[in-house]
Amino acid sequence: SGPRCWANCEEWKYCADRSQSPIDLDSGIALKLADFEPLSTLGYNETDDFSITNNGHTVEVAPPGGFEAVISGMELPGVYKLAQFHLHWAETSAHGSEHTINGQEFPMEAHFVHYNTDYSDIEEAMDKDEGLAVLGFMFRVSPVDNSALNGILQALDDVTFKDTSNVSITLDDLLRPRMDEFFRYSGSLTTPPCYESVVWTVFADSPIEISELQLAAFRTKLFLGYDENSGLLDINYRPPLSLGER
Repeated sequence: SGPRCWANCEEWKYCADRSQSPIDLDSGIALKLADFEPLSTLGYNETDDFSITNNGHTVEVAPPGGFEAVISGMELPGVYKLAQFHLHWAETSAHGSEHTINGQEFPMEAHFVHYNTDYSDIEEAMDKDEGLAVLGFMFRVSPVDNSALNGILQALDDVTFKDTSNVSITLDDLLRPRMDEFFRYSGSLTTPPCYESVVWTVFADSPIEISELQLAAFRTKLFLGYDENSGLLDINYRPPLSLGER
């Protein structure tokens, strides 16, 4: 029944906690990347066949077994390994991102979800303090297609309904924008069970470009379930929440 109702379910009770994500971000307190130890993205420049899954609430792209994509530095409280990345969008380009900046919404947002290597896998880390580190990237509409997204867009035809396929990915190709400024805060998963275990790093400048035609593919090709009767997966973002005591 939507994000505002999640906390009504006992197993999703954490969705009512006080340090939830996403939030609205104030550009006046964005941090300069140059003031910090560089972000290390080991393995992000390697190409491999990732799985791509329509799980009924997003498109999730996960590395194959044995693939090592690891981030550290930039005052992250540990070393974190990539588990998956996924996307959030809406039925129009007026909104779709989960985080906002100075109240501004973006048409899409990507989340690269990593787990702390102190734990054996993401399932063990998911509910631990600082167990997860998520990199967030905004998108903006471009008059031309972004060729780095072509593999994912072609794979959508194989996951129209809840299903899994494969796509060749080089993570660095997706993240071509310059990264000069970022926000860092403690928050939660933006979908149930909403554990408040996430060290968020949201990049503030140079959004990833995507055309309206490419956005339309996400809005019109994917369904919520196993057939067309399940309805289109054309909106899948959680609106910004209160800062609480943060």
